[in-house]
Amino acid sequence: FNVSANGLLAADAGAFHRGKPSSDPYAVFLLDNQKEKTKVVSKNLDPVWDDTITLQVPANGTSQLLVRVFDHDKLGHHDPLGEYVLDLPKTNTSTTVSGALRNQPKQKKHATGKINFSYSIAYGGTAPAPHRASIASSADAEGGMLSESVSSATGKLIITALSAQGLRAADKKLFGQDSSDPYCKISVSSASGVEETQTEIIHKTLNPDWGKNFKKALEVDVWDPQSTVTFTVWDHDNVSKDDYLGEYSFSPGVQSKGKGSFTAELKNVQGTSKAVRGHLQCEYIYRAPEEDGLGKLTKKDI
Repeated sequence: FNVSANGLLAADAGAFHRGKPSSDPYAVFLLDNQKEKTKVVSKNLDPVWDDTITLQVPANGTSQLLVRVFDHDKLGHHDPLGEYVLDLPKTNTSTTVSGALRNQPKQKKHATGKINFSYSIAYGGTAPAPHRASIASSADAEGGMLSESVSSATGKLIITALSAQGLRAADKKLFGQDSSDPYCKISVSSASGVEETQTEIIHKTLNPDWGKNFKKALEVDVWDPQSTVTFTVWDHDNVSKDDYLGEYSFSPGVQSKGKGSFTAELKNVQGTSKAVRGHLQCEYIYRAPEEDGLGKLTKKDI
């Protein structure tokens, strides 16, 4: 893994902090019983960690990688800055990922920013060379800098409303009603890599309306006109691996732009033993990639 982040939460701020609000971030990679962490980058909300992380992936290919980011504190508690969950593919892979950070369990301040990394997996052999160079620049477009993967993203998918109904109850209760703590991960996949974002977790419901909690619409960059958009619903678990609740995929199209919507049945694409139930409803705005530079949504498109 070659790792960077951008737009992190400033943990070092307030009346007793001198200077510009910032953090001293480091990242922890957790896979099964393995734990590896990067070095600390001082006073930086857009860190680039030069560390190389190596973990053993189980042969069954069913693991989830958990990445947690913390602010290092020499004297007190290391403040959580957010976390990201990646479902590792079951085949040899070499690609890049950029995903929004969500709150860690019991995290008080709202997580901001993204975690970015390129990785390779080889099951019993050597993984292919990455499609893209490792992400080395983490400033965003407004700052005038783009990493290689972001600079080639020429389209945009904006999720304005998202909800689900009739999900499976993953949390069985001895007393009380069975329920789930669902969140939805949105990924745009192409030969160039994967761009991801996700909703917040809504606790104890089978009918989540994530759109009600949107402080702003969710945005995902689109690199390739042939990209596939996948909505995957998960039940969050503080103790064990998050439970798969189903997914839906579609291709928005080469010429598409403007508003769109769908109501779709969730599918058990991963072939899990537990049943998948429920429907997903989404409203979005889409601008297909253009050849002459970054596609930008205008009032005319909306």
